[in-house]
Amino acid sequence: MDKPKCSIRQITVAVAMLLMFVIVVCMGTITYSRYTSSDVSSLQATAAKWGYVITMDASNFGGNAIVAANDGEVSLSASNLVATPGASGSVMFVLNGRAEVLSKTYFIFGGELGGEAKQISLTYEYYDEQSQTNSEYTHYPINWSISIYNIDETILGLLGGSYGDGEGQIPEGITAIEDVYMGSGPTVALMLSQLFMVVPTGYEFNDFRIELYWEWGYSVGVDTYDTILGRLAAGETLDALNAVYGQYYTYTRFNTAMNVRVGVGVAQVQEAT
Repeated sequence: MDKPKCSIRQITVAVAMLLMFVIVVCMGTITYSRYTSSDVSSLQATAAKWGYVITMDASNFGGNAIVAANDGEVSLSASNLVATPGASGSVMFVLNGRAEVLSKTYFIFGGELGGEAKQISLTYEYYDEQSQTNSEYTHYPINWSISIYNIDETILGLLGGSYGDGEGQIPEGITAIEDVYMGSGPTVALMLSQLFMVVPTGYEFNDFRIELYWEWGYSVGVDTYDTILGRLAAGETLDALNAVYGQYYTYTRFNTAMNVRVGVGVAQVQEAT
């Protein structure tokens, strides 16, 4: 029995349909890559999504930081970063591009593997004469701050006009907000979470820079805590140090290294209906 033969017309139609399928797939690939892409090189990372290009430079952060870029986020993870009094580090984020959708930029600040960031700390107990109870206090020596560069009236408005006249107006000549204290310990994540910006469609970032930095500064009244943390990092025990410094306080817990994940990302915001 002879096999049915395909006519030239049928073959032509089949080839045309195959070509159309390939074109549609390619167009879809091109469109998707326009909205999201990433690149990682050494201690720098770049992510692109919805018209934004976010670049991160972590070369000054310190420790063995590992950078990543994924789905509109750039971030660094620092594992067991050991610091000493006077040490500091920073990471720079740069935003460029025109927003293609209503979107939100946001900060990432947490643990290397999720949860809360693990920061250098020293916890002690003491007897509170006023309440007549045992109380506990944790000292976090690392202070975090932020600086923002190449700002304009729109940016200040998106930040709530906190550094303008209350209506988002920039004082004459102001192009940067520098050294804004973000706290220490658990308060850092909360402070950074309040700096998100809902960016209108069509707004164009032009080399908008955000620098987040940490510092173990010298402070009056905490020299003893810093000394104890330094000696703990060198291998001494709490029992031995309590015997020396435990006249008024009992030192109970400590951490001598940071484990943090820090980054910036962008997410689409649903239009109000």
